[in-house]
Amino acid sequence: MSKTTELKIVSPEKAIMQTAVEMAILPGVDGDLGILPGHSSLVSSLRAGEIVIYNGGKVEQRLFVSGGFATINPTSISILAEEAINLATVNKETIQNQIDHETKMLDSLNDIDKILAQTRITNGQKMVELLDKSYYN
Repeated sequence: MSKTTELKIVSPEKAIMQTAVEMAILPGVDGDLGILPGHSSLVSSLRAGEIVIYNGGKVEQRLFVSGGFATINPTSISILAEEAINLATVNKETIQNQIDHETKMLDSLNDIDKILAQTRITNGQKMVELLDKSYYN
């Protein structure tokens, strides 16, 4: 059996990444999914949360996803994400400023825009939470 599985992440706008991974942890709607090479086939919805990529026995990359779907088989993981952001490229202060701005604007928005703003606020809060999380290798 191979020691890696192929991970492919795409969004509606673009291909985000394609790489070999030793393990990936995905934020499934019913709980986190740890995926190793040879995993049995399944399809899962993803909640807003973190994809953690392991290589060389340690965390190599962390991405925020706002939701989506994952298709898993013994040799690959395919993820269609609404949005995927490499957490190493995110500035916590910038995200917090965006949350504060969206929160101040809520009362002036119509119902549809208010729902969209609340989603951006929730996703921003989740990113801040994930940025505060550390991993020990």
